[in-house]
Amino acid sequence: MKCNVIKVGGSLLDASDLTQKLSSLITTLQPSCTVVVVGGGKKVRKMEQIIANTLSNSEHWDSLRIMTQNAIALKSYFDHAVLTGESIMKTVGLFFLDAHEFCKTDNNPDEEPFLPQTRDVRSDTVALRFAHRFDFSELYLLKSVDFPDAKNWEDASNLLYVDPFFCKLFNSKKKNPTIHAVNMRGSQIIQPFNSSNKI
Repeated sequence: MKCNVIKVGGSLLDASDLTQKLSSLITTLQPSCTVVVVGGGKKVRKMEQIIANTLSNSEHWDSLRIMTQNAIALKSYFDHAVLTGESIMKTVGLFFLDAHEFCKTDNNPDEEPFLPQTRDVRSDTVALRFAHRFDFSELYLLKSVDFPDAKNWEDASNLLYVDPFFCKLFNSKKKNPTIHAVNMRGSQIIQPFNSSNKI
């Protein structure tokens, strides 16, 4: 059975055809276990601007709550979709990630959160971490732009295509999910470089 993570960029939430295009992609992946991670979008950007010079753990958790709210809103357009957080059974179906609940229970052995509680961690990183933890084989990054002229994920991060922590998490593993970069406002669908292996 195919196991996919689809990360929907927050910048896509105002696209009138988002649900139609997302539904079409999900249909092409069936039968599968598909988990959708939804970005924070404008609400998170606005929060960052308001508290631009103040870095705190609470901002990290607030951004995750916004991601969860967005996931619940998008899930409402898909019949039989289920909200999931702490764990998942790999069964055929469509799930939307409660990012706040997932990160709250995703801890190191010392009980500290696995992911850093900083602005470097946003929805791209959360999606990759979920794929790592539950051994999902495919990760689709749905964006508003084409993949940049990058040689590796560090380049892509520096060019603001993915979160700053994404490349560190990617390079910490010898085996990663195969990553597909999709411009949902255009037509580009690619697998950047050797996206399933450590660079």
